[in-house]
Amino acid sequence: MVKLGIYGTVYNSADTVRTTIEDLKKKLKYDFVISVCDNFSKDGTFEILKEYDFIDAFQKESTRGLGRQYALENLIKNHPDVDYIFYIDFDVIFPDYLNELIKGIIKIYKENTIIGFGSSSGFASLDTYKRILAKVRWRDMNVAEDFMYIIDIIHKGFDLCILGLPLSFNQERPKRERKYAKGLKYINRLFKIYFKDYALHKLLAIWIKFNSIKDYERILHTHLKDFLLPPELDLDKNLLFLIIPYYPGYLMKMIKKLSKYYDYIYLYKVRRKRRPGYYLIIYYDYKTIEKYLMNFLKYVNKPFDPNKVIKINLK
Repeated sequence: MVKLGIYGTVYNSADTVRTTIEDLKKKLKYDFVISVCDNFSKDGTFEILKEYDFIDAFQKESTRGLGRQYALENLIKNHPDVDYIFYIDFDVIFPDYLNELIKGIIKIYKENTIIGFGSSSGFASLDTYKRILAKVRWRDMNVAEDFMYIIDIIHKGFDLCILGLPLSFNQERPKRERKYAKGLKYINRLFKIYFKDYALHKLLAIWIKFNSIKDYERILHTHLKDFLLPPELDLDKNLLFLIIPYYPGYLMKMIKKLSKYYDYIYLYKVRRKRRPGYYLIIYYDYKTIEKYLMNFLKYVNKPFDPNKVIKINLK
């Protein structure tokens, strides 16, 4: 029987962590174990984690990136019986089709591949993760750590596929950075995040690795192995939900594959948060993906305008 290994990191997440765990427990029918690095939470988060016998929780001072690295190392070292691994955040809710999604991924999975839900939650076999661990580390970062992890994986020769449907959506909670520091310490934290982590690690590192000053999300999508669409995973075609950087040439490449499974799609363009350019949202059935779309638009601080939706016939 297949066993899953799940890893992640937390800090002061008592307001969301139990809901995430209980939701995962309810919807995921596979045998699984969770490895969690807690950055010495002060609100009872660690005590909640210790209540569950399927959670291997430990405490170690860390950033978000290092916390995931420690959790992954702990998982592979102490739970070598898992077959597949992926990571989660502990402030999310999962869809009802989670178990069927995992089943579909396992059915088509190929070694040396990591499958991203968006740009995160990379799903891969234990053997592939062992090879990744030998070449790639989660960076010591508090923002864009998941994006840089995926970029580093691509640069080291692993194949990246991205799912064309939603895996989770965020629970309601205050801005997460507020739980780490207050006053001048909070301002100092934000400076380190957006200068050291974002500007130096994310932008500079990508330019060096790929010898390009093009938009970094375009670089990631240019190097994708594939998009995995719901019908390929034996799931309802209405679940289609893609968020990609908007470039006409890239859109035409996407349409070529979508036309194999869909007779039409809807496009919705929205300006990116804090930087030039647009995201293009692709979907098939609005009612099916409405809550995920609204969750994303809330993140980028944009209202939904149905008059800007464009229908594209593919047949």
